[in-house]
Parts: sequence; C-alpha cells; structure tokens
Amino acid sequence: MPSDTVLPIQHACEGAWQARELPPAFASEFGHHFLLALPEGYGADPQRAWPLVVFLHGRGEWGDDLARVRSQGVGALIDGGVKLPAIVVAPQTPENQMWHPDYVDAVMRCVQASCRVDATRVYLTGLSMGAMGSLAMAAAFPGRFAAIAPIAGGFPNDGMSRFYKLPLGALDAWQAALASLRGVPVWVAHGDADDIVPIEFGHRVESVMQAVGADVRCVWMPGVGHDSWTATYRDTPQFWSWLFAQQCTAVATTPPGEASAWAGRYVGGRGSGAELSAEGDRLRVRWQPSGVTDLLLPAQAGCFVGTMLVRLSRVRGKRRLELPGMGVLREAGA
Repeated sequence: MPSDTVLPIQHACEGAWQARELPPAFASEFGHHFLLALPEGYGADPQRAWPLVVFLHGRGEWGDDLARVRSQGVGALIDGGVKLPAIVVAPQTPENQMWHPDYVDAVMRCVQASCRVDATRVYLTGLSMGAMGSLAMAAAFPGRFAAIAPIAGGFPNDGMSRFYKLPLGALDAWQAALASLRGVPVWVAHGDADDIVPIEFGHRVESVMQAVGADVRCVWMPGVGHDSWTATYRDTPQFWSWLFAQQCTAVATTPPGEASAWAGRYVGGRGSGAELSAEGDRLRVRWQPSGVTDLLLPAQAGCFVGTMLVRLSRVRGKRRLELPGMGVLREAGA
C-alpha cells in the first residue's frame, strides 16, 4: 500500500528524476541512494498500478554522485526527456563496490512500499557491471522479474576472472543458480567489437539461459564496441515494446539456504581461505588473505550469491566451497 511516510513522492516531477535516500527501515550496507522517475499521468489515477523498471549502471557511474547515473543508459534516456510508461528506479552503487542483491532488493522494497507498482510487471536491466549485477539479482530473487535484460555484460565471476587474468570457470554453477529462470524472457545484447567486456561473456550468458530453458533473445551487434546500451535503449524501440509486453505468470521461490550447515573455515593454496558465519538464511564470508567481506544470499542448489556466486557442496562427506572462475576451497582439517 502506498505510504508517503516511507518515501514522499512529488507528482509535480512526473517524467523527471528525483533523488532519494533509503530510509532506515530499508537500510543496506551496500548502498544508500537512488534516482526515481514517475511516469506521466501517475498522479491522475490513484488506483492505477504501473510497471517498474530497475536500471543498474556500469562501473563508470559508481560513486556518490547521482549525476553520474544520469550520464549513461536508462539514466541518460530519462534525463534526455524520454518518457517511459513505467516507474523507473536507478540505484547507485558506491565506488569500488560491485552490485549487491541486498542493496537492489532494499531499493525495490522501498519503492514498492511507497509507489503503486504492478508486481507482475517488474523489469530488470543493466549495462556492463550493471548487467552482471542483474544476473546476480536474478539468482538471489527468482520469480521477482517479468523479464531481465543484461546489456554488454556477463556473469560477475567472469568479470573477476578477467580482472585477475584467470581462465573462465565452468558454467554449471550458474546453470544451477539460475534454474528458476525457465520460461523467463531474457534479452541479451552485446557488441562484437567490445574490448572491455568481450562478447564471449555474452555468449556464455546465452548458453546458460538456453540450458535452463529461459526465453532468451540475443542481439549481437557487428562493429559495436562496449557501448551497446545506446543502440539498445535509445535506438531500438522494439526493445521497450518487448519489455513492457512481458508479465509474470508464476512466482518462483528460493529454497532455504541452510546457511548454518556451511559455517566454518575453508582453506586453499597460497594462504587463500574463507571464514563463513551464518546470519539467518545468509552467510557472511571473510576472504583470506585480503580480509574482504561479503554477504551471501541463498540461491538454488547449494549456491549463494553476493557480489559473486559461490557454490557449496560435500565431496565424500567433506565440505567444499567453489568460487567459479576463481578456485576451490576445502573444509579446514579435511
């Protein structure tokens, strides 16, 4: 139910971006503010529910200045005066912080608590690092979205593998984590001249979507570099007609992650390791030797996802932690 005490809405600003802070009730450790745009006519009918478009920006727009979010992709589209027939929300992830599903979820819950959102028509799209975040979000919250559209991106683990110059990992963990996308419409777009996120990443997404039975549509753009989002969001009207035609027909749920069963210490070679502790159905992980921490949300089939995907399993009775594309850790003392 709409509640102006949660998030005051300015109907006079229909069609324009409004800057918003997450209120304490929706606080996340992974981000704090976002842009919101209401569709024209939002204030005319207090009973009408509207589609919601969630847009995740790329690495070049992270930080603490929301003006950056308005410079690319859907952010620039709205800033340029394009009027989408939907509520549009664009969070900003802090500098050096990859997209985290906990933060995107907090922003979505905040907007849905205060705006009239049609829960059957919620759409998720992102560019580059934001595309990677959209795939992590889809793993953590299956059934939440009527369609997803990762543009010029790939799986976040692939991005880290490329950063550390490691071979790309097998795709079976992502197939397990995204199994609930069966039948979900997915639009993948990528330029074949992309030298930032190679088109191979897009092909890997296509492969997983086909394997899980998603209704995947791929647009490979000859001669286009990393910026395949302008060609998608601005220059491809059929993208928006396709997106707004999608509607949820069923709600998938994420089974309990049994987080406490995986708490403990895991070790690998060269001083690598991880300490896992349960926080409800989630896992807090501290990676070694870096000391970096992350919060892992339950996905499907023993998978947990935060900024990256982790798969936990037992091999001959011993616990095993796999970070696809990055390596394997085993239960300490095993």
